[in-house]
Amino acid sequence: MAWVRNAIVALVALALLAGAALAVYVQRTFPAMDGRIQVEGLREGVRVQRDAADVTHIQAQSPQDAWFAMGYVHAQERSWQLEFNRRVMHGELSEVFGPATLETDKLMRALDIMGSARRQYAGLPAYAREALQAYSRGIHAFHARRPQVLPPEFVVLGVKPGGASGAVWEPEDSVAWALMMALDLGGNWGNEFARLSVARTLDTERLWQLMPPYPGEPPAASADLAALYRQLGVYRDAIAATGAEGGGGSASKPASVAASARAGRASVAPDQPRHAGLGG
Repeated sequence: MAWVRNAIVALVALALLAGAALAVYVQRTFPAMDGRIQVEGLREGVRVQRDAADVTHIQAQSPQDAWFAMGYVHAQERSWQLEFNRRVMHGELSEVFGPATLETDKLMRALDIMGSARRQYAGLPAYAREALQAYSRGIHAFHARRPQVLPPEFVVLGVKPGGASGAVWEPEDSVAWALMMALDLGGNWGNEFARLSVARTLDTERLWQLMPPYPGEPPAASADLAALYRQLGVYRDAIAATGAEGGGGSASKPASVAASARAGRASVAPDQPRHAGLGG
């Protein structure tokens, strides 16, 4: 029948048009690899090259321009990853994903990742703050005049970069992501807090008997950990909360853990980060 044939032809044509439109959209999400881009905020020209392995190389006349360009390139290539990571740190995933991520948001806010990041950022030397500010300005510069369309995640989920505030990435966010990396690599942070608390009442030898190292490995430390922690002031808030030094009772142990966590002095992950949050 003619109408059946015409309907099939129309459906095929529509499918081809939709596929072509999708291909064009996906192509427009890719960063510009060639040519020149005018960006406000740079002091001098910056050269960005990608080698055969797709590793980005940035040549700049000053560290500030290099950090700025790095932020811009990250926004070019990782804008959704930046947005997702920002929402994780701020405890704002549920604004997009609903109840499925509510517990994650609660955890991030309970840990006060952003509060700790702001305090650490305030204590950084001037040159470090300036570098993080330049990196943030590079990300903002990309979004101010985007030379490409946003990745499909933004469109599908109806997400605006930076959320309601439009703060796509602030200097403190870089510090917060370093804390997130420590948390990610510190799956044993519960044990670390427990060891910190127990060290108030047990000497180091007995501590390692209670919480032995990995099989075949010697204890990580032989120093008097309790004395070291007291010297560093790790237990200071716990002493103020319990009103006693040392204690030994079970009630003082949770207090020391909670107080140390609030103060941001307890080590979450002793290992060095093994992978970058945005880089490769």
